[in-house]
Amino acid sequence: ALYYYADRSRSTSPQITNNDFYSCTTGISYTGINTVAKATPTITGNEITDAGSWGIWAKDVPSTGLISGNTIINYVNSGNGIYVEGGSPAVSGNMISGCSGYGIQMNNSSPVVTNNTIEWCGPPLVQTNACFPIYNGNDISQNTKQVIGFSGTLSSNTHWPVLPNLSHLIIDNLTVPSGVTLTIEAGVVVKFQYQSDSSSNRCLCVHGILNLQSTPGNPIVFTSDRDDSYGGDSNGDGSATAPSKWDWGHIRIYNGSNVFHDCIVRYGGYKSNSNYLVWADNCSPIIRDCTFEYAYNTALYYYADRSRSTSPQITNNDFYSCTTGISYTGINTVAKATPTITGN
Repeated sequence: ALYYYADRSRSTSPQITNNDFYSCTTGISYTGINTVAKATPTITGNEITDAGSWGIWAKDVPSTGLISGNTIINYVNSGNGIYVEGGSPAVSGNMISGCSGYGIQMNNSSPVVTNNTIEWCGPPLVQTNACFPIYNGNDISQNTKQVIGFSGTLSSNTHWPVLPNLSHLIIDNLTVPSGVTLTIEAGVVVKFQYQSDSSSNRCLCVHGILNLQSTPGNPIVFTSDRDDSYGGDSNGDGSATAPSKWDWGHIRIYNGSNVFHDCIVRYGGYKSNSNYLVWADNCSPIIRDCTFEYAYNTALYYYADRSRSTSPQITNNDFYSCTTGISYTGINTVAKATPTITGN
């Protein structure tokens, strides 16, 4: 309905306030092109009803920009609430309700998200690629999916804290690239979104580092979004579905500096021809003190080829109801691969 465009040649400060939008595909769309220092939009007090796509779509809004006090309600259309790509605007005091898509989605952005109410939505918060939002004082409740969603590639170090009443949901494949660390606090529940087509099953690929802060008494859990026993009813269907061994793909580790420890990993390991819950690929990680449950085929798979010298350590893990617990494959690596598999 309302489109604003700002380029780098001008300093602009549009004010879009107290307007009503009804049954529009997108209510307000703001695009700034490299305008960090020059464009300071104010988008406040608008009421957007039944937007088919987005209530507010905002790209490259700087820290001086404000998206505040807007009401986005969907009674009829599915729709989404607020999309923020690039930039770091203040997103505060908005009411977002009835969006069966996303409440607030961020893509390569670092907004300050405070004092918003998000209810009766799908995932209330979604972070795509490298996002570093600040969350404070938000009321996030009664959503069909009480999760914060993640997908894409993390281009910078990222931290996943424990968030009250929210699991961390991998909604599409997530990659931790070389040189990047993903820190996950003890007690975090990480779920993988179920897909009906196993070729699309979600995976976590680790070329960098997983800094797991889990402890024996406070593990990190990796499981299906159909598994209500950890993190509650994350897919919002009550007891209509139950978790199964083919619900998600795998965690694939390419970097031998990883220590994968004190985790519970369950209800997955089904991905085309790569049917493993955790896959250590031609590297030397330490995998210890974990519990692997309900793997479709192999719970823990290690592969080594002739090109590298590897010495993985797989110790003190528990395996329950898996077709195969540990599978180790070395290809002509008699002199180069020296695995330690003890105490399991």
